[in-house]
Amino acid sequence: MENASGGFMSDLTFHGGRFGAWMGNQQFTVRNVYFSECKTAICMHWNWAWTFIDVHVHNCEIGLELLGMFPDKQGVGSLILSDWDVSDSSVVVQLEKEGTGRLILDNMHIRDVQSIVKGPSGPLLLPKCTQDTVKFWLKAPASLPSAPSELQLRHTPDGPIYMGHISPPVRPQCLTNKKGHWFGREKPSYETWHNLVNVQKYGAKGDGVSDDTKAIQVVLDEAIGQVIFVPYGVYVLHDTLHIPTGTLMVGEAQPIFVGTGPKFQDA
Repeated sequence: MENASGGFMSDLTFHGGRFGAWMGNQQFTVRNVYFSECKTAICMHWNWAWTFIDVHVHNCEIGLELLGMFPDKQGVGSLILSDWDVSDSSVVVQLEKEGTGRLILDNMHIRDVQSIVKGPSGPLLLPKCTQDTVKFWLKAPASLPSAPSELQLRHTPDGPIYMGHISPPVRPQCLTNKKGHWFGREKPSYETWHNLVNVQKYGAKGDGVSDDTKAIQVVLDEAIGQVIFVPYGVYVLHDTLHIPTGTLMVGEAQPIFVGTGPKFQDA
């Protein structure tokens, strides 16, 4: 992946190769992916903000390699690595430059790993033992004059950075699974689902002109527990939609809801 603006991918397996995945994008989320026997599992050459959740790396030389961090290039902006499981690998995260980019390790489990985070001048974070868990660790440019006492100030050729372990944010129980990981699920495709409710059969037009607010609200109120299908189109809304708990909605390609009128003037 060389370029784009936002997206999502999940439930993929990469085996072998110089790179398992070569990635660059603006805002992106990746979850439930597996890498095995790759020289480098993931090579990221630029981004704005990426989130990697539920990533499994086994027997790879490098788990995540961050490139494109030179001052005259679009580099890696920020990364959140949540609920990773890395085993039998040399380095989890390899940095081309230590002083640029923001990196957060959130609940990372490692086994038989030599370095967790490594820069060009050496390791920034080492495992405490053969099996270790990083609850919450971060690295960021030192743009503020002071930082929390838990963080260490480190001077690099690319500028000063703050790095270190801090207390992890509390994960609400309703957003986690039995392991305490962030809840996630596969994107359903509904190939065999016949009980779809089409919003256009309730009067929604999706033509970019008609007011579809009432028609879509009726569907939301009456189709609780059913799968609501939104055909491709631009659906104009003049008021807030109230979406009941447990609503299931899937779109064709990328339908768009557009808020307009007096109630959206201060948006």
